[in-house]
This record gives sequence, C-alpha cells and structure tokens, in this order.
Amino acid sequence: ALSLVGSLPRPQAGADIDAWVIGGAQIYKLFFPLVSRLYLTRIDANKTADVWFPEFDLAEWSLVSEEQVEVPQGSGQPPATFAEYHRRG
Repeated sequence: ALSLVGSLPRPQAGADIDAWVIGGAQIYKLFFPLVSRLYLTRIDANKTADVWFPEFDLAEWSLVSEEQVEVPQGSGQPPATFAEYHRRG
C-alpha cells in the first residue's frame, strides 16, 4: 500500500516547497487533494487510451497562463497547449 504521508518531503516550519507528481492514474488521484498548482498539457488529438488524468472541477481552479505549442508543419505531431492553474481559496 502507498503511504502518502511517508512520501512527502519534510520542510522546515514555514518553508514553501515544490513537489512534482508524475502519474500514473492512481498516483494522481492520491495526491490531487494536496495540489495547489496544476501544470497541464492538453494534446489536441483523438487517441485510444485506457488511462486518463482524473477529471476535476475547473471551477475550483484559476487559469494563470496558457501557451500554444508550436508544431512544425508536416511533423505529424498534434497541436498541444500548456496551461498552469492555481487552486482557488
């Protein structure tokens, strides 16, 4: 069984730390309630997959920045967007 508390860094009192969560799906679900910032890459393509990033309520988040990824013409790569969200409240 995963131990959420045991896997977190132990900062000094009052310290602000960044910790990155890189899935799979169960890891995302486990840590998502603790996340205050979300860096999300959206791929504009219809692909078959069996695991997805967990659904979340955008009303709980503020979009801070969004950037279209420039895709070279003829590369066969789908368009993508990088977005940064901060949790409200």
